Amino acid sequence: MPIEGRTATPLGARIREARKDSEFTLGTLAAMAGVHPNTISNIEHGKSVPTKETLRSIAAALGRSVDDLVGPAPARPPEEQAVIAFLDGFRARAPEVFRDWSDAMWERYVHLGNHHGITKDASARFWASEVRREFRYIGQLIELFDANEADGVISVLSTEHTRWRESVERAAAADTRMDEAHSPVPAPHDAPVAAARRDPTA
Repeated sequence: MPIEGRTATPLGARIREARKDSEFTLGTLAAMAGVHPNTISNIEHGKSVPTKETLRSIAAALGRSVDDLVGPAPARPPEEQAVIAFLDGFRARAPEVFRDWSDAMWERYVHLGNHHGITKDASARFWASEVRREFRYIGQLIELFDANEADGVISVLSTEHTRWRESVERAAAADTRMDEAHSPVPAPHDAPVAAARRDPTA
């Protein structure tokens, strides 16, 4: 929990403060952590976020723990806590869904769960499949870029864009059907307006 009346220090500022306390230059800390001095500078100025491995190396070089540098986790609002508790429970009930998941995939899944307020097993399973699909395309694109296969990159992007556009069109059609099912019958004086909206040339 954050200390009352105290603003949490950003990660970069904490690292800079710890470096100054140790009387290390950027170059010294970078050499001890096995990274480039620009990496340390960018982190300290908030221009980049270190990977877990880099953060561990910096913490070890400074003689600090990672928790000391990261600081206290921000308090979560009650509704977010409830969603996370549900997702954690679903993960425990359906371990086969999350087999071989990376930390990045789980973080993305929790983010989507909070955004959509997931509180049903069906929704949890659906978003798990969406996250897996998302990361599968990302992995495929990285492989193609590494192999310098431009045609393959374009093909993957085109396929994914088509899938996304079709899903958006299906969602829009479903919304339209729902609106029509719940909207009252238009009055006679509304008919010209409704016709104009349906007329693509209007």
